[in-house]
Parts: sequence; C-alpha cells; structure tokens
Amino acid sequence: MRALIEHQCKDCPQFLAVFSPIDKAKTTQQRKQCQREHVAIPSPTARIATTHIHFPPSPIDKNLFHETITGFANNQQVSTFLEPACSVCGLLTPKTSLCSIESVSFDRELLCSDEPVTRVERHSINEPIQPIPGPVLLSGCNDICPSCAESLKDGKKPIDALANGLWIRDIPEELKDLEKMIMSRVKHNLCIVKVHVS
Repeated sequence: MRALIEHQCKDCPQFLAVFSPIDKAKTTQQRKQCQREHVAIPSPTARIATTHIHFPPSPIDKNLFHETITGFANNQQVSTFLEPACSVCGLLTPKTSLCSIESVSFDRELLCSDEPVTRVERHSINEPIQPIPGPVLLSGCNDICPSCAESLKDGKKPIDALANGLWIRDIPEELKDLEKMIMSRVKHNLCIVKVHVS
C-alpha cells in the first residue's frame, strides 16, 4: 500500500483506478459471476467499433447532387480557361483574375515614358518619326492584371510594363499572312539510333 501512495508518475493522472474487495472464500464460478455483474465503461475506440455502420451508404441528396454538378459545370466554362493579355504588361493572365483598367484609379502619367518607346506607323520615308501620344498600353485590351494594378495603386510603375521599353507594335496588315507563307509545308524528322556492341 505504501508503494501505491508514494508512487509518482506523469501519466497516472490521466487514468482512474477503482479497487474493490474480493472475497477469497468465493469459488471460481462465484467470482466470474461477480465480474459479469460489474458494468465496464467501453473506451472510445470500442464504441466506434461496436457502432453499426450502414453499408452501402444511401444515395446522395438531390440538392447536394445538383450543387456538385452545377459547380463542376461552372468550373468547366470557357471563361475560366481564357487567358487574355494585360493592357499594361501584355502578359497572359486568366480572365477570372483580370479587372477592367477603368475600375482602377491610378496616375496615368506612370505609364507615359520619358523616352520615345512607341512609334506611329509611317507610310513613307519622308514622314517624321513620332511616338504615340498618351500612356503606353497594349492596343485592343482593356483589362489589367492584379500585379500591375497593385503597383499602380502604390504609385509605382510595374516592372514588366510596356512603358519600360517593352512595347511592340501590332503586326501590320501586309505582314499578317507572312507566318503562313514561310511555314514549312513538310515536317522533317531525323532519328539517330546508337547501337551498342554486345
């Protein structure tokens, strides 16, 4: 008894021990009967094991089925896969992440370059070289990516902005079909096999 009183262990407070006197005079059969009368508290794992599990599970609810199919269909829309270009940097960005450049308030002078970056198309060698007036933006685009929008709101010019000397003009009408003309009509394949001597 003294050993139990003086025993110290950090794990013991987590458990509860209940002692009951045992009459040694009882026979083995009587002791087993007494053990059956004591109701033991099952452990959490035992409760889970003894819980009845219905298998196979019942079909999903119609509302959940409709919500799942609708969510999948919305995620497969063409608009979720489109990647238009940002009008400030020209980088392809998912359409779901773009916003209208008109909805972003920033100083338009940030996109105006001090040095001539753009150039007006000339139709004659006698025409003067002139830059395109106004902010340097990608023609035909009215959206802006989150990275450029955040930089412009902070009053900074984006690193990848076309105004940093990265502007490329549109392909002239005379050269739009040039790629098709110079494209090879025959695809050449060359296969090299190294044979090892056995």
